[in-house]
Amino acid sequence: MASSALGAAARGPTGDGPLDGLLLDITGFTREEAGTGVALATELGQLDAGSRAIYDPRLGDAEHFDWTGAIR
Repeated sequence: MASSALGAAARGPTGDGPLDGLLLDITGFTREEAGTGVALATELGQLDAGSRAIYDPRLGDAEHFDWTGAIR
């Protein structure tokens, strides 16, 4: 069965970390892709400018994403 893309206005609220309270635009991702988490480039990160903030779906609530760290 093919994966369906999330709706045109799909958003995932964030919790904790440098992007706390912002909405992630996950438009165009499949449910499976969004379910694996995202790495977002940000100047607000824990590391140098150009680092990525890592957000994973919240356990038991895949509509919300929680900060799990940062990478360069």
